Amino acid sequence: MKNILIILFFIPSFIFAQTTNIPDPNFEQALIDLGYDNIMDGSVLTATINSVQTLSIAYKNINDLTGIQEFTDLVFFYCGYNNLTSLDVSNNLELQTISCENNMITSLDLSNNPYLSTIICRNNELVYLNAKNGNNYNINFWSSVNNPDLTCIEVDDPSWSSSNWFYYDWNWANFDTNCPMILTDTISECDSVLIHITNGSNFCWSNSLNNTTQGTWNNYSSAIATSVNIDMTFDNNNNLYLGSNNGIVHKYECNNWINVGSNLPPLDHFSMDIDNNNILYTAFQDFSTGYGISVMKFDGNNWNYVGTPSFSSGYANFTTIALDNYNTPYVAFLDMDQSDRISVMKFNGTDWDYVGNPGFSNNYAGYISLVFDQNNSPWVSFIDWPSAVNNGTIDVMQFDGNSWISKAGINSSLFYQTQTKPDLIIDNNNIPHIAFTSNSSA
Repeated sequence: MKNILIILFFIPSFIFAQTTNIPDPNFEQALIDLGYDNIMDGSVLTATINSVQTLSIAYKNINDLTGIQEFTDLVFFYCGYNNLTSLDVSNNLELQTISCENNMITSLDLSNNPYLSTIICRNNELVYLNAKNGNNYNINFWSSVNNPDLTCIEVDDPSWSSSNWFYYDWNWANFDTNCPMILTDTISECDSVLIHITNGSNFCWSNSLNNTTQGTWNNYSSAIATSVNIDMTFDNNNNLYLGSNNGIVHKYECNNWINVGSNLPPLDHFSMDIDNNNILYTAFQDFSTGYGISVMKFDGNNWNYVGTPSFSSGYANFTTIALDNYNTPYVAFLDMDQSDRISVMKFNGTDWDYVGNPGFSNNYAGYISLVFDQNNSPWVSFIDWPSAVNNGTIDVMQFDGNSWISKAGINSSLFYQTQTKPDLIIDNNNIPHIAFTSNSSA
């Protein structure tokens, strides 16, 4: 009888899952919060991220987005309000929307992203921006404002871009088909501003600083960190207040800058004014409540909304606030719900009402000033763009109790080709004065 020996042996089988390196712990924590990872180990399974189409990781304190290259199916990407200094999306070929605003990014190359339709990279430190992706006609929303060192933007067709993309720093940035790559050794973490006082021949603010000399400017005690859209005002006691898009309001007191309350919500287009009772008001585009216009006032301890947050019916840009002679707050803004025309609203004690018709400007408009004359009539000045942004004119309008009336008159030809925000004031004789620059004169 033959014995058949059957030998069974086990061959172990190991399957090694591919992982993607995620060195930034805050980035990895954000992925854990979204359910794409389950352990903080500096990596994530590639199979769990390469099919993700929408990724929203704003406000996560992220410094480094290494690993984003493996999100190969990514279509909608929101990474604003972090601490990014660089961003590489060259491997994210399906991208349609990128929103990376309010970081510290210095260089952004989007030339390898042919399906982009929305690009939001405002409020960074860009010195290089390449959007020459061969399909610029598909981009229907563009915002690259508040990048003060960005002088050239690389695109497919400069003429088309300048006629169709309005939200860029057109007074110093140009579109071109070939921009030089600018390398910088260091980029400062924040801009600093020095506030000055003069007692020269035309101005004398003697209560602000002692020992000033004729015609010279004197620094306040120190510089403070701010962002763009700086605004300042004095109260009835000659205390100086300063605020900007970084959402912090400062007061100059006892030779130092101190914060006024806690930080405001994430915002853009900051404006500030103070009433006759020394109550401070701010107006801004409110990112926390839908990108409409919000107004807040300071009660001595906290910032409180005045009426409903984001009370405009649509997005609001170029916001400005002014208090009338009876302490009623008014706001003027570019009303995106009214085809980017100007609207003015006032607070009735409970809600915000339109002053005259909404969207009363003739064309797309921005860079707004809002003031009141001695009869408590509101006036606005603004740049009116009938077509291309660099062919705008300045208009001045007054509300007569029923409608907004243009006051530009026969001098309107002086306003052609304006390049910066006009500033409007009205003297004690109810005579308006406006300052502006143009391509031909200043």
